[in-house]
Amino acid sequence: MRIGVLGGGQLGRMLALAGYPLGLRCRFLDRSAGAPAGQLAELCAGDYLDPQALERFAAGLDVVTYEFENVPVDAAAHLAARLPVYPPPRALELAQDRVPEKTFLRDLGIPVPPFRAVDDERGYQAAVEEVGLPAVLKTRRLGYDGKGQLVLREAKDVEYARRVLGELPQILEGFVAFEREVSVLAVRGRDGATAFYPLVENHHQGGMLRLSLAPAPGLDEGLQRLAEDYAGRVLEALGFLGFRPDEPAAARAIAFAQARQCADGSWYGRWGVNYLYGTWSVLAGLHSIGVDMGQPCVRKAVAWLFRRQNPDGGWGESCYTYDDPRTGGMGKSTASQTAWALLGLLYAGEVRDPAVARGVRFLLSAQRPDGFWDEAEFTGTGFPRIFYLRYHGYRAYFPVWALALYRRLRAQHAAGAASPVVPLRPPR
Repeated sequence: MRIGVLGGGQLGRMLALAGYPLGLRCRFLDRSAGAPAGQLAELCAGDYLDPQALERFAAGLDVVTYEFENVPVDAAAHLAARLPVYPPPRALELAQDRVPEKTFLRDLGIPVPPFRAVDDERGYQAAVEEVGLPAVLKTRRLGYDGKGQLVLREAKDVEYARRVLGELPQILEGFVAFEREVSVLAVRGRDGATAFYPLVENHHQGGMLRLSLAPAPGLDEGLQRLAEDYAGRVLEALGFLGFRPDEPAAARAIAFAQARQCADGSWYGRWGVNYLYGTWSVLAGLHSIGVDMGQPCVRKAVAWLFRRQNPDGGWGESCYTYDDPRTGGMGKSTASQTAWALLGLLYAGEVRDPAVARGVRFLLSAQRPDGFWDEAEFTGTGFPRIFYLRYHGYRAYFPVWALALYRRLRAQHAAGAASPVVPLRPPR
């Protein structure tokens, strides 16, 4: 196997050394013709964003990766259009900016310290008031081995930090008085199997990693399992495996979905009533495989969802659509069906549309004090004209999913970050 590596520094050199005994051959792309990895493997010297350099680099490769997190995302995305790139460009994008990175982890239920983006001079005071002191002020991008980071313990430290870090976009994080630092390495195979290495204990001096103890002394089994759970969430959410939309199997599936779209823009679904369920499912699938959500079939579906929204902000559809498809998307607003419509619009990129905000308000206003929703309607398909089903989990699970996705995408927009949606499930 020939592996292309973006970056030819010392980490790339070690990667080549580890690969040779396994029969793996590396080719590196680096701006410097004297990059260390060139001592052991083929080196292409050129700019990461030079299309000709990228073409030379990609020729004959089986897969592409990168040796450090500050490779331009556009370079990885360009290569991903023709080759598998692992980890995917989305992972690289998140790792380069601490605000979307922490937002991503927080939305996966992984504990992070309180944080706030600092965009201008007025943002310093607001951030300190929200996060509190002591805190750590960091540049959002770059910065390593203690660079671009300052601990703020008193109010007077804020002005000093502002002068030192200047106008660079920053983030203020709550200070964590930790007992020790441990880290876990997680890997995932092409078949979807995951594996986790034992926790490692890290020791820093002057902001730089000086010593790692592997495995961590006094390793607690519960802590190991917790770390594996957190790492597994990241692997799953980022979809480290999957197909590109131009691959034959994916292209055939996309063509099938497009051919089955109804004339009004909806799709007929299963396991839910009926056209609302089918439409959100297809929109979510098209997004997850990487289809451009500006495609005519997507825009047509979005327009149908907008037309079917009820005056109360919700969406609904009755089982009568089995008899008369023209009534698809029509009916009393329900929690589960409103959530389906919202999920479809969110996956289509409509997070800022007023119709989405009205749908969210409907769910919030209909929520019971105990956090659940009432739903007497039959929304879970069944045997047409014989009997219908009501899945009690639908009215709880789907609204929570839709609200959580809405919150995350709104937070990403507020932070000025790009907002690709987390894949629905780990690809095979």
